[in-house]
Amino acid sequence: MILILPFDLTTLCKDIGLDLEGPMQIRTLRRISRVMHNGLWIIVAVILAALWSLALVFSSVYKERLISSSMRELVQLNGVVTQHTLALFKAIETDLHVVDRWLQVYKGDDPLNDPAFVAMINDLRDISDGLVDIRVISTEGKLYYIPNPTRKPLADVSDRTYYTAQLDPLLSRKLYIGAPVQSRVSGEWGIPISWRMQSPVAGLHVILAAVELDRLVAPHERWRFPTPGSILLLRDDGILLSRAPFDAKYLGINMLDEAALRTIFQKGKGTLLTESPQTDGMKRLVSVERLENFPLGVVVTRGLDETLGNYYLVRRIVFGVILVITLAALGFTALIYRTQKALLKTQRELHRQASVDDLTQLMNRRAFFAYADREFSRAKRQNAPLALLMLDIDDFKQINDRSGHSTGDRVLTLCAKAWMHALRGHDAIGRIGGEEFCVLLPATGPQASIDVAERLRKMTEEHINLEQNKVKRVTVSIGLAWLTESDTHWQMLLERADLALYRAKHDGKNRVETEAS
Repeated sequence: MILILPFDLTTLCKDIGLDLEGPMQIRTLRRISRVMHNGLWIIVAVILAALWSLALVFSSVYKERLISSSMRELVQLNGVVTQHTLALFKAIETDLHVVDRWLQVYKGDDPLNDPAFVAMINDLRDISDGLVDIRVISTEGKLYYIPNPTRKPLADVSDRTYYTAQLDPLLSRKLYIGAPVQSRVSGEWGIPISWRMQSPVAGLHVILAAVELDRLVAPHERWRFPTPGSILLLRDDGILLSRAPFDAKYLGINMLDEAALRTIFQKGKGTLLTESPQTDGMKRLVSVERLENFPLGVVVTRGLDETLGNYYLVRRIVFGVILVITLAALGFTALIYRTQKALLKTQRELHRQASVDDLTQLMNRRAFFAYADREFSRAKRQNAPLALLMLDIDDFKQINDRSGHSTGDRVLTLCAKAWMHALRGHDAIGRIGGEEFCVLLPATGPQASIDVAERLRKMTEEHINLEQNKVKRVTVSIGLAWLTESDTHWQMLLERADLALYRAKHDGKNRVETEAS
Protein backbone atom coordinates (compact mmCIF):
# COMPACT_ATOMS: atom_id res chain seq x y z
CA MET A 1 0.00 0.00 0.00
CA ILE A 2 1.37 3.47 -0.96
CA LEU A 3 0.32 6.35 1.25
CA ILE A 4 0.40 9.84 -0.28
CA LEU A 5 0.64 12.48 2.43
CA PRO A 6 -1.35 15.60 1.60
CA PHE A 7 1.24 17.99 2.99
CA ASP A 8 4.93 19.00 2.74
CA LEU A 9 7.16 17.86 5.64
CA THR A 10 9.59 20.71 5.13
CA THR A 11 6.92 23.33 5.43
CA LEU A 12 5.42 21.52 8.43
CA CYS A 13 8.74 21.43 10.29
CA LYS A 14 9.40 25.07 9.63
CA ASP A 15 5.93 25.92 10.90
CA ILE A 16 6.61 24.18 14.22
CA GLY A 17 10.07 25.76 14.59
CA LEU A 18 12.36 22.85 13.68
CA ASP A 19 15.61 23.44 11.88
CA LEU A 20 16.20 20.86 9.20
CA GLU A 21 19.89 21.53 9.09
CA GLY A 22 20.82 20.27 12.60
CA PRO A 23 21.20 16.52 13.37
CA MET A 24 18.75 16.61 16.29
CA GLN A 25 16.18 18.30 14.17
CA ILE A 26 16.64 15.72 11.42
CA ARG A 27 16.14 12.84 13.84
CA THR A 28 13.01 14.55 15.13
CA LEU A 29 11.73 14.96 11.60
CA ARG A 30 12.28 11.24 10.95
CA ARG A 31 10.42 10.35 14.12
CA ILE A 32 7.51 12.58 13.09
CA SER A 33 7.46 10.93 9.66
CA ARG A 34 7.52 7.42 11.15
CA VAL A 35 4.74 8.29 13.61
CA MET A 36 2.60 9.76 10.85
CA HIS A 37 3.12 6.79 8.54
CA ASN A 38 2.81 4.19 11.28
CA GLY A 39 -0.25 5.94 12.61
CA LEU A 40 -1.95 5.69 9.24
CA TRP A 41 -0.98 2.04 8.93
CA ILE A 42 -2.29 1.41 12.42
CA ILE A 43 -5.59 3.11 11.57
CA VAL A 44 -5.88 1.07 8.36
CA ALA A 45 -4.92 -2.12 10.19
CA VAL A 46 -7.46 -1.46 12.95
CA ILE A 47 -10.20 -0.80 10.41
CA LEU A 48 -9.30 -3.92 8.41
CA ALA A 49 -9.12 -5.98 11.60
CA ALA A 50 -12.51 -4.66 12.63
CA LEU A 51 -13.96 -5.51 9.23
CA TRP A 52 -12.51 -9.01 9.24
CA SER A 53 -13.62 -9.53 12.83
CA LEU A 54 -17.10 -8.43 11.88
CA ALA A 55 -17.04 -10.81 8.93
CA LEU A 56 -15.90 -13.68 11.13
CA VAL A 57 -18.55 -12.93 13.73
CA PHE A 58 -21.21 -12.70 11.03
CA SER A 59 -19.98 -15.96 9.55
CA SER A 60 -20.15 -17.70 12.93
CA VAL A 61 -23.60 -16.34 13.80
CA TYR A 62 -24.98 -17.18 10.37
CA LYS A 63 -23.58 -20.68 10.64
CA GLU A 64 -25.16 -21.22 14.05
CA ARG A 65 -28.49 -19.83 12.89
CA LEU A 66 -28.42 -21.99 9.79
CA ILE A 67 -27.72 -25.06 11.88
CA SER A 68 -30.44 -24.04 14.34
CA SER A 69 -32.95 -23.53 11.52
CA SER A 70 -31.97 -26.85 9.97
CA MET A 71 -32.39 -28.53 13.35
CA ARG A 72 -35.92 -27.12 13.62
CA GLU A 73 -36.76 -28.48 10.18
CA LEU A 74 -35.25 -31.80 11.21
CA VAL A 75 -37.36 -31.92 14.38
CA GLN A 76 -40.51 -31.08 12.40
CA LEU A 77 -39.82 -33.88 9.92
CA ASN A 78 -39.09 -36.25 12.79
CA GLY A 79 -42.45 -35.37 14.34
CA VAL A 80 -44.21 -36.27 11.10
CA VAL A 81 -42.36 -39.57 10.74
CA THR A 82 -42.89 -40.41 14.42
CA GLN A 83 -46.64 -39.83 14.22
CA HIS A 84 -46.82 -41.84 11.01
CA THR A 85 -44.87 -44.71 12.59
CA LEU A 86 -46.86 -44.54 15.82
CA ALA A 87 -50.12 -44.76 13.91
CA LEU A 88 -48.79 -47.76 11.98
CA PHE A 89 -47.77 -49.70 15.08
CA LYS A 90 -50.97 -48.82 16.92
CA ALA A 91 -52.89 -50.19 13.93
CA ILE A 92 -50.77 -53.34 13.95
CA GLU A 93 -51.36 -53.80 17.67
CA THR A 94 -55.09 -53.40 17.14
CA ASP A 95 -55.05 -55.85 14.23
CA LEU A 96 -53.28 -58.49 16.29
CA HIS A 97 -55.74 -58.06 19.16
CA VAL A 98 -58.65 -58.36 16.75
CA VAL A 99 -57.24 -61.54 15.21
CA ASP A 100 -56.56 -63.02 18.66
CA ARG A 101 -60.06 -62.21 19.82
CA TRP A 102 -61.59 -63.74 16.69
CA LEU A 103 -59.63 -66.95 17.15
CA GLN A 104 -60.56 -67.21 20.82
CA VAL A 105 -64.25 -67.35 19.95
CA TYR A 106 -63.76 -69.56 16.89
CA LYS A 107 -65.60 -72.88 17.09
CA GLY A 108 -64.31 -74.63 13.98
CA ASP A 109 -61.25 -76.79 13.36
CA ASP A 110 -59.65 -75.00 10.38
CA PRO A 111 -59.52 -71.21 10.98
CA LEU A 112 -56.88 -70.70 8.30
CA ASN A 113 -59.41 -71.43 5.57
CA ASP A 114 -62.53 -70.14 7.26
CA PRO A 115 -64.13 -67.67 4.81
CA ALA A 116 -64.91 -65.12 7.51
CA PHE A 117 -61.39 -65.28 8.93
CA VAL A 118 -59.79 -65.11 5.47
CA ALA A 119 -61.98 -62.11 4.59
CA MET A 120 -60.99 -60.34 7.79
CA ILE A 121 -57.27 -60.93 7.17
CA ASN A 122 -57.62 -59.71 3.58
CA ASP A 123 -59.44 -56.61 4.79
CA LEU A 124 -56.67 -55.87 7.28
CA ARG A 125 -54.08 -56.36 4.54
CA ASP A 126 -55.98 -54.08 2.17
CA ILE A 127 -56.40 -51.37 4.81
CA SER A 128 -52.62 -51.20 5.18
CA ASP A 129 -52.26 -51.18 1.36
CA GLY A 130 -50.17 -54.34 1.57
CA LEU A 131 -47.74 -52.88 4.09
CA VAL A 132 -48.69 -55.37 6.83
CA ASP A 133 -49.31 -59.08 6.27
CA ILE A 134 -50.91 -61.19 9.04
CA ARG A 135 -49.64 -64.75 9.49
CA VAL A 136 -49.90 -67.38 12.23
CA ILE A 137 -47.42 -69.75 13.85
CA SER A 138 -48.25 -73.11 15.35
CA THR A 139 -47.14 -74.43 18.71
CA GLU A 140 -44.36 -76.29 16.86
CA GLY A 141 -43.06 -73.12 15.23
CA LYS A 142 -44.52 -73.70 11.77
CA LEU A 143 -45.44 -70.58 9.80
CA TYR A 144 -48.78 -70.48 8.00
CA TYR A 145 -50.10 -67.94 5.52
CA ILE A 146 -53.78 -67.06 5.33
CA PRO A 147 -55.55 -68.60 3.51
CA ASN A 148 -53.77 -71.95 3.36
CA PRO A 149 -55.68 -74.36 1.10
CA THR A 150 -52.93 -77.00 1.27
CA ARG A 151 -52.87 -76.83 5.09
CA LYS A 152 -49.10 -77.10 4.94
CA PRO A 153 -46.63 -74.77 6.66
CA LEU A 154 -44.51 -72.59 4.42
CA ALA A 155 -41.53 -72.41 6.73
CA ASP A 156 -40.16 -73.51 10.07
CA VAL A 157 -39.54 -70.40 12.21
CA SER A 158 -39.01 -72.12 15.54
CA ASP A 159 -35.49 -70.66 15.62
CA ARG A 160 -36.59 -67.10 14.93
CA THR A 161 -36.37 -64.75 17.93
CA TYR A 162 -39.80 -63.30 17.26
CA TYR A 163 -41.19 -66.80 17.94
CA THR A 164 -38.90 -67.93 20.75
CA ALA A 165 -39.46 -64.64 22.58
CA GLN A 166 -43.16 -65.42 22.80
CA LEU A 167 -42.34 -68.65 24.61
CA ASP A 168 -40.87 -66.62 27.46
CA PRO A 169 -43.50 -66.49 30.24
CA LEU A 170 -42.01 -63.16 31.41
CA LEU A 171 -43.10 -61.43 28.21
CA SER A 172 -46.64 -61.15 29.67
CA ARG A 173 -48.30 -61.28 26.27
CA LYS A 174 -46.78 -58.13 24.87
CA LEU A 175 -45.92 -57.20 21.33
CA TYR A 176 -42.46 -58.35 20.41
CA ILE A 177 -40.81 -56.37 17.64
CA GLY A 178 -38.09 -58.47 16.14
CA ALA A 179 -34.96 -57.51 14.25
CA PRO A 180 -35.39 -57.32 10.46
CA VAL A 181 -35.38 -60.73 8.80
CA GLN A 182 -35.31 -61.90 5.23
CA SER A 183 -38.30 -64.09 4.45
CA ARG A 184 -37.47 -67.73 3.81
CA VAL A 185 -40.42 -67.81 1.43
CA SER A 186 -40.33 -64.56 -0.57
CA GLY A 187 -36.77 -63.41 0.09
CA GLU A 188 -38.06 -59.93 0.99
CA TRP A 189 -36.94 -58.05 4.09
CA GLY A 190 -39.48 -57.31 6.79
CA ILE A 191 -39.98 -56.41 10.44
CA PRO A 192 -41.67 -59.25 12.35
CA ILE A 193 -44.10 -58.25 15.11
CA SER A 194 -45.40 -61.18 17.14
CA TRP A 195 -48.18 -61.61 19.68
CA ARG A 196 -48.86 -64.68 21.83
CA MET A 197 -52.49 -65.72 21.73
CA GLN A 198 -54.51 -65.90 24.88
CA SER A 199 -54.63 -69.65 24.41
CA PRO A 200 -53.77 -71.96 21.51
CA VAL A 201 -56.53 -72.51 18.97
CA ALA A 202 -56.44 -75.40 16.49
CA GLY A 203 -52.71 -75.80 17.17
CA LEU A 204 -52.01 -72.11 16.53
CA HIS A 205 -50.13 -70.23 19.22
CA VAL A 206 -48.58 -66.99 17.88
CA ILE A 207 -49.89 -64.30 15.54
CA LEU A 208 -47.31 -62.58 13.35
CA ALA A 209 -47.57 -59.24 11.58
CA ALA A 210 -44.89 -58.87 8.92
CA VAL A 211 -44.17 -55.26 7.94
CA GLU A 212 -42.76 -55.15 4.41
CA LEU A 213 -39.63 -53.00 4.60
CA ASP A 214 -39.71 -51.84 1.00
CA ARG A 215 -43.20 -50.39 1.55
CA LEU A 216 -42.29 -48.91 4.93
CA VAL A 217 -39.17 -47.23 3.54
CA ALA A 218 -40.91 -45.85 0.42
CA PRO A 219 -42.55 -42.80 2.10
CA HIS A 220 -39.42 -42.24 4.21
CA GLU A 221 -37.41 -42.11 1.00
CA ARG A 222 -39.68 -39.35 -0.29
CA TRP A 223 -39.59 -37.38 2.97
CA ARG A 224 -35.91 -37.55 3.86
CA PHE A 225 -33.44 -34.76 3.24
CA PRO A 226 -31.03 -35.15 0.30
CA THR A 227 -28.16 -37.60 0.64
CA PRO A 228 -26.57 -38.18 3.10
CA GLY A 229 -29.84 -37.46 4.94
CA SER A 230 -31.60 -40.52 6.28
CA ILE A 231 -34.60 -41.73 8.30
CA LEU A 232 -34.01 -44.59 10.72
CA LEU A 233 -36.29 -46.71 12.87
CA LEU A 234 -34.55 -48.13 15.94
CA ARG A 235 -35.56 -50.55 18.62
CA ASP A 236 -34.96 -49.48 22.23
CA ASP A 237 -31.85 -51.65 22.37
CA GLY A 238 -30.42 -49.75 19.39
CA ILE A 239 -31.09 -52.38 16.71
CA LEU A 240 -31.70 -50.73 13.34
CA LEU A 241 -35.07 -51.89 11.96
CA SER A 242 -35.31 -49.77 8.83
CA ARG A 243 -33.32 -47.16 6.98
CA ALA A 244 -34.04 -44.77 4.15
CA PRO A 245 -32.14 -44.89 1.87
CA PHE A 246 -32.50 -48.64 2.13
CA ASP A 247 -29.36 -50.73 2.44
CA ALA A 248 -29.75 -54.25 3.80
CA LYS A 249 -26.17 -54.36 5.13
CA TYR A 250 -27.05 -51.87 7.87
CA LEU A 251 -30.17 -53.73 9.09
CA GLY A 252 -29.80 -55.26 12.53
CA ILE A 253 -26.70 -53.32 13.59
CA ASN A 254 -26.63 -51.48 16.92
CA MET A 255 -26.80 -47.74 16.35
CA LEU A 256 -26.43 -46.77 20.02
CA ASP A 257 -22.73 -47.53 20.36
CA GLU A 258 -22.10 -43.79 20.24
CA ALA A 259 -22.53 -42.41 23.77
CA ALA A 260 -24.07 -39.06 22.76
CA LEU A 261 -26.73 -40.69 20.60
CA ARG A 262 -27.44 -43.26 23.30
CA THR A 263 -27.91 -40.52 25.90
CA ILE A 264 -30.37 -38.59 23.71
CA PHE A 265 -32.23 -41.79 22.88
CA GLN A 266 -32.59 -42.65 26.56
CA LYS A 267 -34.03 -39.20 27.24
CA GLY A 268 -36.69 -39.84 24.63
CA LYS A 269 -36.21 -36.77 22.46
CA GLY A 270 -33.42 -34.43 21.42
CA THR A 271 -30.96 -33.31 18.77
CA LEU A 272 -27.20 -33.51 18.31
CA LEU A 273 -24.39 -33.15 15.80
CA THR A 274 -22.57 -36.42 15.31
CA GLU A 275 -20.53 -38.60 13.03
CA SER A 276 -21.79 -42.05 12.04
CA PRO A 277 -19.01 -44.58 12.52
CA GLN A 278 -21.51 -47.43 12.12
CA THR A 279 -22.26 -46.32 8.56
CA ASP A 280 -20.12 -43.92 6.54
CA GLY A 281 -18.59 -41.67 9.22
CA MET A 282 -20.06 -38.45 7.76
CA LYS A 283 -21.02 -35.57 10.04
CA ARG A 284 -24.77 -35.23 10.42
CA LEU A 285 -27.41 -33.28 12.25
CA VAL A 286 -29.53 -35.78 14.14
CA SER A 287 -33.03 -35.60 15.62
CA VAL A 288 -34.26 -38.39 17.89
CA GLU A 289 -37.79 -39.08 19.10
CA ARG A 290 -39.05 -42.25 20.74
CA LEU A 291 -42.55 -43.61 20.22
CA GLU A 292 -45.00 -43.46 23.06
CA ASN A 293 -45.92 -46.92 24.45
CA PHE A 294 -43.70 -48.75 21.96
CA PRO A 295 -40.04 -49.78 22.34
CA LEU A 296 -39.10 -47.83 19.24
CA GLY A 297 -37.54 -44.56 18.24
CA VAL A 298 -37.25 -42.54 15.04
CA VAL A 299 -33.94 -40.96 14.06
CA VAL A 300 -33.88 -38.38 11.26
CA THR A 301 -30.53 -37.13 9.99
CA ARG A 302 -29.25 -34.52 7.62
CA GLY A 303 -25.75 -34.04 6.25
CA LEU A 304 -23.82 -31.15 7.80
CA ASP A 305 -22.19 -30.18 4.49
CA GLU A 306 -25.58 -30.22 2.75
CA THR A 307 -26.99 -28.05 5.55
CA LEU A 308 -24.14 -25.56 5.32
CA GLY A 309 -24.10 -25.25 1.54
CA ASN A 310 -25.55 -21.73 1.66
CA TYR A 311 -23.18 -20.84 4.50
CA TYR A 312 -20.10 -21.70 2.44
CA LEU A 313 -21.42 -19.72 -0.51
CA VAL A 314 -22.34 -16.68 1.58
CA ARG A 315 -19.01 -16.77 3.40
CA ARG A 316 -17.09 -16.68 0.12
CA ILE A 317 -19.21 -13.81 -1.14
CA VAL A 318 -18.91 -11.80 2.07
CA PHE A 319 -15.16 -12.23 2.37
CA GLY A 320 -14.70 -11.43 -1.32
CA VAL A 321 -16.74 -8.26 -0.99
CA ILE A 322 -14.76 -7.18 2.07
CA LEU A 323 -11.50 -7.48 0.11
CA VAL A 324 -12.61 -4.90 -2.44
CA ILE A 325 -14.89 -2.62 -0.50
CA THR A 326 -13.66 0.78 0.70
CA LEU A 327 -14.18 2.37 4.10
CA ALA A 328 -16.27 5.16 2.65
CA ALA A 329 -18.56 2.72 0.83
CA LEU A 330 -18.92 0.61 3.97
CA GLY A 331 -19.75 3.62 6.12
CA PHE A 332 -22.21 4.91 3.53
CA THR A 333 -23.83 1.48 3.24
CA ALA A 334 -24.15 1.20 7.00
CA LEU A 335 -25.73 4.64 7.14
CA ILE A 336 -28.17 3.81 4.36
CA TYR A 337 -28.99 0.48 6.05
CA ARG A 338 -29.77 2.16 9.35
CA THR A 339 -31.84 4.81 7.62
CA GLN A 340 -33.78 2.26 5.61
CA LYS A 341 -34.37 0.10 8.66
CA ALA A 342 -35.73 3.05 10.61
CA LEU A 343 -37.89 4.07 7.64
CA LEU A 344 -39.31 0.55 7.25
CA LYS A 345 -40.03 0.38 10.97
CA THR A 346 -41.86 3.70 10.79
CA GLN A 347 -43.79 2.59 7.71
CA ARG A 348 -44.84 -0.68 9.39
CA GLU A 349 -46.06 1.19 12.46
CA LEU A 350 -47.98 3.70 10.36
CA HIS A 351 -49.54 0.87 8.36
CA ARG A 352 -50.55 -0.90 11.56
CA GLN A 353 -52.12 2.24 12.98
CA ALA A 354 -53.98 2.82 9.74
CA SER A 355 -55.40 -0.70 9.43
CA VAL A 356 -55.92 -2.12 12.96
CA ASP A 357 -58.62 -1.24 15.45
CA ASP A 358 -56.83 -0.31 18.69
CA LEU A 359 -59.42 -1.88 21.01
CA THR A 360 -60.13 -5.23 19.38
CA GLN A 361 -56.94 -5.61 17.29
CA LEU A 362 -59.14 -6.53 14.33
CA MET A 363 -59.12 -4.76 10.98
CA ASN A 364 -60.64 -1.33 11.18
CA ARG A 365 -63.36 -0.12 8.83
CA ARG A 366 -60.96 1.25 6.22
CA ALA A 367 -58.78 -1.87 6.10
CA PHE A 368 -61.75 -4.24 6.06
CA PHE A 369 -63.46 -2.36 3.24
CA ALA A 370 -60.26 -2.48 1.18
CA TYR A 371 -59.82 -6.20 1.86
CA ALA A 372 -63.46 -6.93 1.04
CA ASP A 373 -63.15 -5.04 -2.24
CA ARG A 374 -60.15 -7.17 -3.27
CA GLU A 375 -61.86 -10.43 -2.28
CA PHE A 376 -65.01 -9.40 -4.12
CA SER A 377 -63.01 -8.78 -7.32
CA ARG A 378 -61.22 -12.12 -6.94
CA ALA A 379 -64.48 -13.99 -6.37
CA LYS A 380 -66.05 -12.38 -9.43
CA ARG A 381 -63.05 -13.28 -11.61
CA GLN A 382 -62.95 -16.86 -10.42
CA ASN A 383 -66.72 -17.28 -10.22
CA ALA A 384 -66.27 -18.38 -6.61
CA PRO A 385 -68.79 -18.16 -3.76
CA LEU A 386 -68.48 -15.37 -1.21
CA ALA A 387 -70.50 -14.60 1.92
CA LEU A 388 -70.68 -11.56 4.16
CA LEU A 389 -71.87 -11.47 7.77
CA MET A 390 -72.85 -8.36 9.69
CA LEU A 391 -72.78 -8.80 13.47
CA ASP A 392 -74.26 -6.41 15.98
CA ILE A 393 -73.99 -6.99 19.74
CA ASP A 394 -77.50 -6.87 21.18
CA ASP A 395 -78.40 -4.14 23.68
CA PHE A 396 -74.84 -2.85 23.71
CA LYS A 397 -75.95 0.65 24.70
CA GLN A 398 -77.63 -0.78 27.80
CA ILE A 399 -74.38 -2.57 28.71
CA ASN A 400 -72.52 0.72 28.49
CA ASP A 401 -75.21 2.61 30.41
CA ARG A 402 -75.58 0.04 33.19
CA SER A 403 -72.03 -1.24 33.62
CA GLY A 404 -69.86 1.48 32.16
CA HIS A 405 -67.86 1.92 29.00
CA SER A 406 -64.98 -0.15 30.36
CA THR A 407 -67.30 -3.13 30.59
CA GLY A 408 -68.55 -2.41 27.09
CA ASP A 409 -64.98 -2.35 25.85
CA ARG A 410 -64.38 -5.66 27.60
CA VAL A 411 -67.40 -7.20 25.86
CA LEU A 412 -66.13 -5.98 22.49
CA THR A 413 -62.68 -7.40 23.17
CA LEU A 414 -63.97 -10.81 24.30
CA CYS A 415 -66.34 -11.11 21.36
CA ALA A 416 -63.63 -10.12 18.87
CA LYS A 417 -61.18 -12.63 20.32
CA ALA A 418 -63.72 -15.47 20.40
CA TRP A 419 -64.94 -14.83 16.85
CA MET A 420 -61.43 -14.51 15.46
CA HIS A 421 -60.41 -17.90 16.88
CA ALA A 422 -63.61 -19.52 15.62
CA LEU A 423 -63.01 -18.49 12.01
CA ARG A 424 -60.79 -20.11 9.41
CA GLY A 425 -57.38 -18.73 8.58
CA HIS A 426 -58.49 -17.14 5.30
CA ASP A 427 -61.68 -15.60 6.72
CA ALA A 428 -61.59 -11.90 7.56
CA ILE A 429 -63.22 -10.02 10.40
CA GLY A 430 -63.25 -6.31 11.06
CA ARG A 431 -64.87 -3.76 13.33
CA ILE A 432 -66.76 -1.27 11.19
CA GLY A 433 -68.64 0.61 13.91
CA GLY A 434 -69.14 0.88 17.65
CA GLU A 435 -70.61 -2.59 18.24
CA GLU A 436 -70.85 -3.61 14.59
CA PHE A 437 -68.55 -6.14 12.97
CA CYS A 438 -68.27 -7.68 9.53
CA VAL A 439 -67.04 -11.13 8.61
CA LEU A 440 -66.05 -12.02 5.04
CA LEU A 441 -66.10 -15.72 4.14
CA PRO A 442 -64.27 -16.44 0.86
CA ALA A 443 -65.12 -19.65 -1.01
CA THR A 444 -68.14 -20.22 1.24
CA GLY A 445 -71.62 -21.04 0.01
CA PRO A 446 -74.99 -20.32 1.63
CA GLN A 447 -75.33 -23.34 3.90
CA ALA A 448 -71.74 -23.25 5.09
CA SER A 449 -71.98 -19.53 5.84
CA ILE A 450 -75.22 -20.08 7.78
CA ASP A 451 -73.41 -22.72 9.83
CA VAL A 452 -70.60 -20.26 10.55
CA ALA A 453 -73.06 -17.56 11.58
CA GLU A 454 -74.94 -19.92 13.88
CA ARG A 455 -71.67 -21.04 15.42
CA LEU A 456 -70.67 -17.45 16.15
CA ARG A 457 -74.11 -16.70 17.59
CA LYS A 458 -74.13 -19.73 19.88
CA MET A 459 -70.56 -19.13 20.98
CA THR A 460 -71.45 -15.56 21.95
CA GLU A 461 -74.53 -16.59 23.86
CA GLU A 462 -72.93 -19.50 25.68
CA HIS A 463 -69.41 -18.30 26.40
CA ILE A 464 -69.34 -14.51 26.56
CA ASN A 465 -70.30 -13.24 30.01
CA LEU A 466 -68.90 -10.89 32.61
CA GLU A 467 -70.60 -11.91 35.83
CA GLN A 468 -68.28 -9.74 37.90
CA ASN A 469 -69.63 -6.78 35.93
CA LYS A 470 -73.24 -8.01 36.17
CA VAL A 471 -73.30 -8.81 32.46
CA LYS A 472 -74.40 -12.43 32.63
CA ARG A 473 -75.45 -12.82 29.02
CA VAL A 474 -74.19 -11.35 25.77
CA THR A 475 -75.94 -12.09 22.48
CA VAL A 476 -75.40 -11.06 18.92
CA SER A 477 -77.69 -10.59 15.93
CA ILE A 478 -76.31 -11.52 12.53
CA GLY A 479 -77.32 -10.59 9.00
CA LEU A 480 -76.04 -12.69 6.12
CA ALA A 481 -75.73 -12.09 2.36
CA TRP A 482 -74.12 -13.96 -0.53
CA LEU A 483 -72.48 -12.95 -3.77
CA THR A 484 -74.79 -12.96 -6.79
CA GLU A 485 -74.15 -12.56 -10.49
CA SER A 486 -75.81 -9.14 -10.49
CA ASP A 487 -73.51 -7.70 -7.84
CA THR A 488 -71.14 -5.07 -9.23
CA HIS A 489 -69.59 -3.98 -5.94
CA TRP A 490 -69.06 -5.69 -2.64
CA GLN A 491 -71.08 -3.04 -0.80
CA MET A 492 -74.17 -4.45 -2.47
CA LEU A 493 -73.57 -7.50 -0.25
CA LEU A 494 -73.09 -5.13 2.67
CA GLU A 495 -76.44 -3.48 2.02
CA ARG A 496 -78.28 -6.82 1.86
CA ALA A 497 -76.49 -8.08 4.97
CA ASP A 498 -77.44 -4.84 6.73
CA LEU A 499 -81.10 -5.37 5.82
CA ALA A 500 -80.92 -8.94 7.09
CA LEU A 501 -79.35 -7.66 10.30
CA TYR A 502 -82.19 -5.18 10.67
CA ARG A 503 -84.71 -8.03 10.42
CA ALA A 504 -82.75 -10.03 12.99
CA LYS A 505 -82.90 -7.07 15.37
CA HIS A 506 -86.57 -6.42 14.64
CA ASP A 507 -87.63 -10.05 15.03
CA GLY A 508 -86.24 -10.55 18.51
CA LYS A 509 -82.45 -10.34 18.37
CA ASN A 510 -79.98 -13.17 19.10
CA ARG A 511 -80.72 -14.71 15.74
CA VAL A 512 -79.34 -15.14 12.24
CA GLU A 513 -81.23 -13.74 9.30
CA THR A 514 -80.27 -14.17 5.67
CA GLU A 515 -81.01 -12.08 2.62
CA ALA A 516 -83.41 -14.84 1.57
CA SER A 517 -85.30 -14.86 4.89
